[in-house]
Amino acid sequence: MKHCPCCVQATSAGLPCWCHEPRLPMISAATQRLLNFLSKVDSYPHCPPQVTLVQTHASWVFIAPPFVYKIKKPVSLGFLDFSTLELRHDDCKRELVLNRRLAEDVYLGIEPICEHEGSLHFGGYGVVVEWAVKMRQMDPRFFLLELMKTQNVGRREMDRIVEKLQRFYGTQPPLPPAEVRTANEHLRQGTEDNFKTSAQFVVTSLSQSALDAIAHYTREFFAQHGALLDSRLHDGWIRDCHGDLHLDHIHLAPESVCIYDCIEFNTDFRCIDVACDIAFLAMDLDFNGRPDLARYIVERFALLLEDHGMTSLMDFYKCYRACVRGKVESLHASAETVAEGEKQASLQLARRYFQLALQYALAGSKPRLFVFMGKVASGKSALAEALGQETGWPVLSSDRVRKSLA
Repeated sequence: MKHCPCCVQATSAGLPCWCHEPRLPMISAATQRLLNFLSKVDSYPHCPPQVTLVQTHASWVFIAPPFVYKIKKPVSLGFLDFSTLELRHDDCKRELVLNRRLAEDVYLGIEPICEHEGSLHFGGYGVVVEWAVKMRQMDPRFFLLELMKTQNVGRREMDRIVEKLQRFYGTQPPLPPAEVRTANEHLRQGTEDNFKTSAQFVVTSLSQSALDAIAHYTREFFAQHGALLDSRLHDGWIRDCHGDLHLDHIHLAPESVCIYDCIEFNTDFRCIDVACDIAFLAMDLDFNGRPDLARYIVERFALLLEDHGMTSLMDFYKCYRACVRGKVESLHASAETVAEGEKQASLQLARRYFQLALQYALAGSKPRLFVFMGKVASGKSALAEALGQETGWPVLSSDRVRKSLA
């Protein structure tokens, strides 16, 4: 059988193609028909050379050069609700407005997908069956995560990002007292929701011991540093932020910096402490092996924003952010419509994010050395190995090192 361009493209990327795959039982016939339509090159008015599908736990994204079309999955996950066409349309409108704050040239508009006389088409006439956010495709070479793989990224690149975000935070006034009064309670509830959701993935993504340790650290921080967290409300640091500042959402082209795909579907996730927003970026720099750049941006933001409390909160917020990423990757891996290779990749990412969260809970961000001492056969090596397995930290045995040196 001759494969269509989207099949070839999807297969090469390790993604499912909807043109020829049998309809999965959890997807309605109407949704499957929509996915089939969006996977075909001749469905688009501009006739792209190919169509590539990428999906998250909440959206299907169709890359149809030079544009990208994003539709919401008809799901309700507790922290978001896209279960009806009206809710999805409202969310598309919010996504457009909010993302134009940091990526104005990327978000082009909202396109209706209509049905007329039994056929689907973009816009114009007929009954609207779905809404798509239309974006300009960005050069894949300049996403920050890709740049870090292919070339040296240093302080100069970080300064461009810090400058963009500093201006953005400056345009976002502190939220009114009535709105921020419950911000810390929302944060506390958000962490508890993370633990509740993550409990579903014990064994597959993390151990029960790791989850218990992260939860204990978080609850103790709330108990011991309540005054510091409350001061953030009174000092005006709760603002309408981005909410999802990981490396793949930053596009660092030679001529511009675009930061896209903010949290539009949940106000509590976006109207947060500026330090919590920055912690996401710092955490992902740690995750990708650049703790030096993570420390640098935190120091720069604290200086430029004149935020003297930021550094004291950073490990707490980074732990929270790593848990969020671990949860999101676990949810993605559990989606029935995700291909097996993609499931395994997401599970691997989830395990690494949860490991990082545990590292913050146990040792913070600074380099640490743990030394286990005791009598012969008292369990030193077993304990060290267990901790190393949970955290991903290297384990050095004095017996082995001594014998190797000898």
